[in-house]
Amino acid sequence: MDTVGSRPCPVQTDWDRVHGAQLLGNALEDILTDVCTLIPTAGTINLTVAGTLGVSGVTTLSGNLATTANVTFTLGATEAFTLTCTDISAPLVMTNTMSTAGKTGCRALFHVVSNVILGGWANALKANMEFGAAGRVTGLGSCVATDLTLGAACGAAGAYACYEANIIANTGAGYGIATAFFALNTDGTAAATTDDTAVLFRMGAGLSEASGGFCDSDITTHSKVGGIRFKLNDGTVRYLAVVSD
Repeated sequence: MDTVGSRPCPVQTDWDRVHGAQLLGNALEDILTDVCTLIPTAGTINLTVAGTLGVSGVTTLSGNLATTANVTFTLGATEAFTLTCTDISAPLVMTNTMSTAGKTGCRALFHVVSNVILGGWANALKANMEFGAAGRVTGLGSCVATDLTLGAACGAAGAYACYEANIIANTGAGYGIATAFFALNTDGTAAATTDDTAVLFRMGAGLSEASGGFCDSDITTHSKVGGIRFKLNDGTVRYLAVVSD
């Protein structure tokens, strides 16, 4: 007789009856390199994983990992899926090889739907990088890193970017106090120092200030043709100058 916590759990010998639970356990072992204790019951699977994966409450499972069907986890309103790791460079890796020409779509989707008035902040996706008093990097530390690797065929067609921002404005859409493609904020006890020292962006490896370069040193010889609008925190509108080449 095996036990999970203080509950007795009979050893399963009919593998057909728990086939779906086994498949899920094998997949989680491959991805998270951990050991799962699966307790199969009718229509639900409870997961208990030593130290790294926490699923609170009852999680329902649909689909079959051994087939081409989709697999869906459904969590209740007070439940959460938590992955905790220590000193692992890439604890969660997803590789998707696209071999069908003309296919579109994204590789990961975080979709939030709301038809109520939310609170002071809400995000579909958030990344935190936190350094303690002795923490630092010797190079560059960032919350999000994006790498775009271009191949020879990219020169024939298409447009390419590391970051894409879209505002979907349907008929009758409201724009609130301020609607922007970027919202820049600073917080914390030393926010005033950030206000005095931070820059909008930093040019890194391969980019330099030169005649005709990414930062064109000949800017003084060009004529201003317009500006890109941005707004200060107090609502004041300012413009970044745009000049002709």
